[in-house]
Amino acid sequence: MDTSTGGEKREGDFEDIQPHKQLQLSSLDKVHEEIQTLSLVCGICEKKPVHITEVFSPGSFTTRASAFRLGPGVAMDLRTGWDFNLESHRQAAFKYQETYKPWIIIGSPKCSFASTLQRLNRDTPEWRKALREGMQHLIFVCELYRRQIEAGRKFLHEHPRYAASWDLYMVKEIAAMEGVMVVDGDQCCFGQWGTDNILSLIHI
Repeated sequence: MDTSTGGEKREGDFEDIQPHKQLQLSSLDKVHEEIQTLSLVCGICEKKPVHITEVFSPGSFTTRASAFRLGPGVAMDLRTGWDFNLESHRQAAFKYQETYKPWIIIGSPKCSFASTLQRLNRDTPEWRKALREGMQHLIFVCELYRRQIEAGRKFLHEHPRYAASWDLYMVKEIAAMEGVMVVDGDQCCFGQWGTDNILSLIHI
């Protein structure tokens, strides 16, 4: 990603911090080929009804979907082979959404950059790296949500109640869309004492 005005890549740019090998995007044909390859690697097989797909989660919901007679989709997470720091992986997720049309997408993007504790560590290299990645992930997942809404399907987004991410423009835009509710979930009833409540966006 080139963010400099002169067209030269600067040290510390977004792609420089990625731990995984970058996929080269030289043409539309190459993008299509990479999407097909990623789909095979990550377990996207023949088209079947998909009710639940997870993003930034290794399978908390999809692994239990069949018990409720629901069609499990893909659990897109770094631990399952998806790295959404890569543009090609983000495009593969959009392609999957377009092709399989999951009834609901559940998003749980990493929120460490927006946590109350991280506010004490601002202006450190680690915080700036987490901020760049966290912002990119939120922009990406909110675009998934927007496409779900426009297609008449559902989504569930979760972040801690007091995370700073709730004040970011992309989250506010989704929260303001028709049919989206904000739900404050008390974690004590689930045995999570001393933790922030979970605030959720739900499209009904």
